Amino acid sequence: MESFDPSPKASPGPAPGPSPEPSLEPARRGGPQEIPRPTSARLGAAPAWSGAIGSVPSLDLDDIAQRLTQMSIDRAMSMVAQSRQRSAVAVVLSQGRRGPELLLTRRAWHMRTHRGEIAFPGGGEEDGDVFPVGTALREACEEVALDPGSVEPIAALDPMVTFTSDKAVVPIVFETDQRPSVVASPDEVDAILQVSFADLLEEGCYRQELWTWSDSTLRDAPEAGYQHPVHFFELYGDTLWGATASMINQLLTVVFAPEAFEELMRGPEHFGR
Repeated sequence: MESFDPSPKASPGPAPGPSPEPSLEPARRGGPQEIPRPTSARLGAAPAWSGAIGSVPSLDLDDIAQRLTQMSIDRAMSMVAQSRQRSAVAVVLSQGRRGPELLLTRRAWHMRTHRGEIAFPGGGEEDGDVFPVGTALREACEEVALDPGSVEPIAALDPMVTFTSDKAVVPIVFETDQRPSVVASPDEVDAILQVSFADLLEEGCYRQELWTWSDSTLRDAPEAGYQHPVHFFELYGDTLWGATASMINQLLTVVFAPEAFEELMRGPEHFGR
């Protein structure tokens, strides 16, 4: 079995407080996020969109919207079982200095779960929500003060069900011509990140690991012994991984390798983390 040492990218543990002050030292990939990596973890395969790695994408927001035409919200909702509890996240695309970019948050370090993790704004459906768009917008407004009128829903990625909950998560893709004006809620968000497609496509940013489940006690987990693909994007100062990284992998596959998308979604990828 192939093994690997992620130590240059790994971190000893979560930061004890707010983001550190800027340093004059060269930036390094990876961050203080806690990664519960099993000792049996090994490197996985290259992504379907590996041909785009190392390139500077020339596409703009219109190009992305065109490639997401098949990914309708109705299509995504048809995949959500009626018995599931539901969540939605806001995948906000805007035009930045390096081209199209995504709005992400670093969760507050005092949160009870998923502290310090990089995630899209989002959360569970509440009474009165027009799900899924209304839920995603309400949560984004609460977390980063996003103005609902400043973005337009254009698509939905395929839903996911994470191992740690029984909720179906529906990623709603929103578009805005310019970077939205946002402010982090200190109760929920440590920092706001704008991560460009060019950042995600840099050499050394992405890798896949294969994690083996030793039992089937987790909700919706595959059979024991299944090697589950876990995605990582090693940003400068943060490690983006798990369900959010899986959603981004899905987005990059649709945009840069559409012919591989159906094969990707036929696998167990929708389980997330």
